[in-house]
Amino acid sequence: MVRPAMEIYRKDTEERYLSENLFRKSEQVLLSIDNYKCRVSLPKTENSIHYIQFCKPLTSERRFFFVELENITKNCQVTVGIASAKHKFNEAPGTIQNTVGYNSYNGKLYANRKDTGNMRGHKCCKGDTMGVQIEAFGKEMSVVLFSRNFQPLGTRYLTLNDHSQYFPTILIENNGDPVDL
Repeated sequence: MVRPAMEIYRKDTEERYLSENLFRKSEQVLLSIDNYKCRVSLPKTENSIHYIQFCKPLTSERRFFFVELENITKNCQVTVGIASAKHKFNEAPGTIQNTVGYNSYNGKLYANRKDTGNMRGHKCCKGDTMGVQIEAFGKEMSVVLFSRNFQPLGTRYLTLNDHSQYFPTILIENNGDPVDL
């Protein structure tokens, strides 16, 4: 039984391995990778929009990701969500077709350019953890559950049919202030 267990362990370790080439990001974003987690940092810069996308899709085995807001100011906005590799660096997930997102500044949950729905999110600040979890029920039916501090907030339908494009995506509007996630 040791041999099959070692094979499972090897595959799991390989699947969790992180390297900088697994990310699409804007130039100013700094990555620090340690074991199975990644720290995203932005130094004090001019007011601009920053972007990072993990290039391994969420799957039924790897269904969620969390972002801890370690250092953000009141004016900083972080939007976490799911978008495809075609997603542009200057658009928040959820604000364009076939994407979903949760914005820390206004607490809104977005899908396909809209923030409508009967469940609203909650604003996030320094110390909070934003979560995104996908549940794919079929080729054309996927639901994303958003959470704040590991408490469910609401859901949005994801209309992106290509499951290989369910990439964890973060947009940061830092207003020139330093940021650590």
